Amino acid sequence: MASSVVSFSKTQIIKGGDITSIFDLLKGYGRVAAITGKNHFKVSPNYEKVYDVLSSLGGQFVIVSEVEPNPTVDNINFCYDILKDFKPEVLVGIGGGSVMDTTKALALKLANDGVDVWDCVEGNANPENALPTIMVPTTSGTGSEVNRYSVITNKTKIQKRALRSPAIYPKYALLVPSMTLDMNKYLTATTAIDALSHAVESLVSKNSNPISESFSEKAIKLILSNIFVAYNNGNDLVSRESLQFASTLGGLAIDITGVGLMHAIEHPITARFPHISHGQGLAILFKKIVEHSFMFNVEKYKKVADAFGIKVRGNNDMVVMHTIIDAIDYVIAYLGLNKTLSDFGVEKSDLKYIAEDAIIYMGHSIASSPYSPSKDSIEKILKEVF
Repeated sequence: MASSVVSFSKTQIIKGGDITSIFDLLKGYGRVAAITGKNHFKVSPNYEKVYDVLSSLGGQFVIVSEVEPNPTVDNINFCYDILKDFKPEVLVGIGGGSVMDTTKALALKLANDGVDVWDCVEGNANPENALPTIMVPTTSGTGSEVNRYSVITNKTKIQKRALRSPAIYPKYALLVPSMTLDMNKYLTATTAIDALSHAVESLVSKNSNPISESFSEKAIKLILSNIFVAYNNGNDLVSRESLQFASTLGGLAIDITGVGLMHAIEHPITARFPHISHGQGLAILFKKIVEHSFMFNVEKYKKVADAFGIKVRGNNDMVVMHTIIDAIDYVIAYLGLNKTLSDFGVEKSDLKYIAEDAIIYMGHSIASSPYSPSKDSIEKILKEVF
């Protein structure tokens, strides 16, 4: 049997406790910068707790609450300008995927004389060092707290792409379930779909292996067992904890495999239409991606079915496929995310440009998918969800 080497996250995961646990992780740092979103965290009761912890360290600190949803190059540069003279020794990202992705990009930029992060996205610059980061996720979708990706939008080029660098692995991921209790129903729904998409895409990826598959399968089971409880009772800490851990497992899975066709099409959609949330964009595409790709990796999709609790033995392949699609349809409809592109103002004339974008700059994700569709095939999928 041939040997294989599997490399994945360098992040140390600390699960449980509360936000005050960050005190021990920050000991020894004299200059700390905490990065948060513009609105949500500042009015959260956890803001005061974080402020008190940072104050008690005895060093200097700053809290930068300027991160926008779907962070842009401009937004990252704005945050950098605030921080560059402060010269932080460590960054703490407290928020959802946008905050954590921004924190990772800032860690790279601050450690490398203000390097252009888009040059890093395009591979024209490859810094080997970044400031250490500690991530405290307040949503349960991206898994950014444990992987080497930072998703950034370039408004000028109208592109939404991932900066990939081993330098930006967070040092610590502090999983505090109570930090996710403030999510409303919509955010609970969209982040769960994001996490579910990571798990499914990773499981059927050409790059999957037994380790990534175990992460994906567990993530799927945790999401489907807990999303309905969390959606209906946002204060249920048990379901919140399970969804948070599922998100982290999904982040570990895609750190090994990368994402797939669903994300390859979704990124160009939300680059052009940023008012569509990432999770909503994925929900629009989810069923059709499964339908179009199922026959190209039937055995892996049977593993998806098994994780969904769908009977595989004794059923033919098409029954399995349609049962998976029906299950996804049920979850998305229950969560109120059963929408179309036209519901968000996308015009039919936009579809060809979205398809072109997917081919032009999302080839890395397409290549890891069960099959590599042409531009016309991607446009066909878009028309089916229009």
